Amino acid sequence: MNNFKIVNEDGIEEEAEILTAFSYNDNKYVLYTIDENEENASILVSKLISDQHEQEKVSLVDIDDDIEREKVKKIAEEILDGLK
Repeated sequence: MNNFKIVNEDGIEEEAEILTAFSYNDNKYVLYTIDENEENASILVSKLISDQHEQEKVSLVDIDDDIEREKVKKIAEEILDGLK
């Protein structure tokens, strides 16, 4: 799996691991975990946004739209069920 660093809302850098990426409605999303420990790992999904000037530079952003968030949450749950 691919690991990357993420800065949480408290400004603390944490190690994250990409579980998978998927597309929905012409957008890309990343399903990842912040592994505090095996039993309490936080699993998150964020929208992947490419920099317009640097295609290799990307950002993870929150999903603000309620309808989009619910659809993506259902897709993520289906993916996680398939990983079990």
